[in-house]
Amino acid sequence: MKKNHSRIGFTLSLLAHTGVFAGIWLMVSHPSTRPAAEDVSSISMEMMAAILEQPAVAIAADDPIEEEKIEELLPELDPIPEPLPEPPKPKAKPKEEPKKPEKPKEKVKKVVKAKEKGKKPQEGVVAKAIPDAIQGTKEQIGIKNGNPNGTGISNGTSSGGMIDVYRSQLQKSLQRYAMNSYPKREQLMRRAGVVTIALSVDSTGQVVNVTITHSSGNENLDKAAVRAAQSVKMKTAPPAGFPNRLTVPIRFSID
Repeated sequence: MKKNHSRIGFTLSLLAHTGVFAGIWLMVSHPSTRPAAEDVSSISMEMMAAILEQPAVAIAADDPIEEEKIEELLPELDPIPEPLPEPPKPKAKPKEEPKKPEKPKEKVKKVVKAKEKGKKPQEGVVAKAIPDAIQGTKEQIGIKNGNPNGTGISNGTSSGGMIDVYRSQLQKSLQRYAMNSYPKREQLMRRAGVVTIALSVDSTGQVVNVTITHSSGNENLDKAAVRAAQSVKMKTAPPAGFPNRLTVPIRFSID
């Protein structure tokens, strides 16, 4: 109903404005007919005012009825239930720190003090007995080796060690000289072999009386081994007890 009244009011307003504009246009275009136009415009204004008053009265009368109908048509809605409160969250229990194992208490050992009585006489007996025992051992060693001073064993051990060291140094020198004398032709052809020689060392450390006891099967390698041995001279004379004749293998190899 409200929509129909508003449409009627809008239509009447539009007609009224149209009439007003038409009257103004007639007055401007036909000045002679101004009184008639004024009458027409006044009549149209009165009609428009009367029409506008009628819908307002009708609308005012119909408003309570419309509101009552709308209230009757609307269904009664159930009240919205209030939301239930959330249950309280359980509090987290604090983590228990593991207890540190207690260190076992160390038992204090009781220190028992030895009695001082009788200590000095024992020390004197031991101190006196040790030199006698050492002296007796020396006498036994000296008698056993034919030397009453007891120096036979130590001299024999030292001379044996010196012989081994001198022999090792001699063999290293022979091998080094042999590699320097390696024939180039045999190296290019990759020929290798072992030559066993016998030799002697004079009092100046010079290697002498070199002979081949076992050939390598290659004449050039055998000659190179003899030349290398004859070129060796040790820095010192051989120690006492060094053998007069020594057999040494010399190796020719290509790494």
